Amino acid sequence: MLKNIQTTLFKNTIWLGVGFGVSLVLTTIINSLVARFGGPVVYGNYVLALTYLGFLAVFTDFGISTYAIREISRGSVNFERFKWQILAVKILLAVVGFLIFSLVIYLGSNSTEKISLLIFGASVIALVFNDYVRIVLRAQEMMLAETILRIIERVIFFIFSFISLNLFNGSTLILMIAVSYFLAQIFAGGAALILNKIVYIKTYEFRSLNEIGIKLVIFGSPYLVSGLAWQGYTRTDRLLLERYDSVESVGYYVAAYAVVALMEAIPSLYYQAFFPKLCRRFNESSVGFNLLVKKLLLIFFGISIALACAVYFLAELIIYHMYGNSYNESIQILKIICWSLVFSIPMNLFAYVFPAMNNSMLLTKASAIGALISIVLNMNIIPGYSTLGVSVILVLTQFIVFIYAAYFFFGKFSK
Repeated sequence: MLKNIQTTLFKNTIWLGVGFGVSLVLTTIINSLVARFGGPVVYGNYVLALTYLGFLAVFTDFGISTYAIREISRGSVNFERFKWQILAVKILLAVVGFLIFSLVIYLGSNSTEKISLLIFGASVIALVFNDYVRIVLRAQEMMLAETILRIIERVIFFIFSFISLNLFNGSTLILMIAVSYFLAQIFAGGAALILNKIVYIKTYEFRSLNEIGIKLVIFGSPYLVSGLAWQGYTRTDRLLLERYDSVESVGYYVAAYAVVALMEAIPSLYYQAFFPKLCRRFNESSVGFNLLVKKLLLIFFGISIALACAVYFLAELIIYHMYGNSYNESIQILKIICWSLVFSIPMNLFAYVFPAMNNSMLLTKASAIGALISIVLNMNIIPGYSTLGVSVILVLTQFIVFIYAAYFFFGKFSK
């Protein structure tokens, strides 16, 4: 039994690794080219657009994905029977989210790229179909099919973006990349619906959910709050940097942060593949679950230290090859924020552990504390210390949030 679990986990991790690997490589190339061709200002605007999109995506998902994956992996719902209700709810949330997003952008944003932001925002409606099929595939551990979808979306985005990079510049470049992203989601959404017809979908005995549309929103709302808190914790620094400094500073800062995010993505492959099994392990044995999480924390804490050291010593080489000589300021930023990996990689494990424990509120509280600390400190530090101040605050915030999450996790199982 254990051998079968290990074999399945290994295959799932491999397939997720392939999908995320291809996606990360293509995304990194796109980001590097936007930074090189457009310069810090254009790259800063591009990153800010993606940041706004991140907040919108959390709202339109409304926590349904995490909740559905958890319940399907436990076999407590007949997903086949209620899939159209779930899809309808996600479409409705996407439309409502886009309308709210459009109003906020029109009335409240100071960005000069409002049209690009709206196009990015409209892509979440097309993204619904892709995301819906991924829920089914991830919960049933059909990682090969999910990998195919991920690669399709990223390849299409890469092709259109690469064409735009060679034909346009400045604000027009950002606009065309937004169009590229929108088209990629449309094509990927169509591919997802086709794949849903040709991939065998298991069915489960329906037990507890009756009015799936309403209950999904109710049960998913804690994950929504958690997701918004997480976005606030990890993304408000760049928004505040734009407000209190400049878009150019955002470009320098995120150029370095992208390297850290790339390192964080490596362990995340394993976390995502392991999430359905975490859910089942918690149901089977809390003691076994506790020992498993402790073992994972120890392993990935060691990995995080190794990655942080490697990035620190290779910072200049990494920045030069990814972005060119015009991003020298990003080198010092990277040498500071690379140490956040020591805390962020283990903390990202808790982002899967707490939902598996049916206790997303702990993740929400940790993220909210991180967001509060980040916002308060950055508002006071950015005017005087710019990107270096933001970098130090990032490391400090990651440390505090990790300690808070670890304290509650170990406190629960030490009783």
